[in-house]
Amino acid sequence: MTSKKAAIVAFLNTALGIWLLSSVAVGMVSTRYSSLNAHLTDLSKKNTQFVRLHIKILQRMAQLSGQIDQIDDAPGFDINQPNDRAAAAVKSFLVPPAVSAQSEYPVYPAFDEYKERPIVITAG
Repeated sequence: MTSKKAAIVAFLNTALGIWLLSSVAVGMVSTRYSSLNAHLTDLSKKNTQFVRLHIKILQRMAQLSGQIDQIDDAPGFDINQPNDRAAAAVKSFLVPPAVSAQSEYPVYPAFDEYKERPIVITAG
C-alpha cells in the first residue's frame, strides 16, 4: 500500500501530474462560477418580474379607485343602493385588460406581456 501511495505522490509531482491537478481545479472553479452566474441571473429575472407584477397590481388598483371615485361623485349615487356602474367597474378590474377594452370602464395594461392576464387567478 505504501508503494502505491508513493507512486501516486511521485506521479503528482511530475509536470503531467501537476497539469492534471490544475486542470481539475480550474474545471471545478469554472463549473461553480457558471452555476453561480446562472443562479444570479435567474434571481434577477424573478426580481424584475416581481417588481413588474407589483406595478401592474398598483396601477390596476389606482384605475379602479379612480373609476369608483367618478361613480361616487355622480349625482344620485347612494352607497346603500346596488349600483350597476360600480359593479361594472369592479368586473372590469377582475378580467384581463384585453377583455375589458370595450367595456364602459376599460383597464389599461401596465406592461404588454400582462394584457391577457387577469388580476385574480381563479381555479377552474
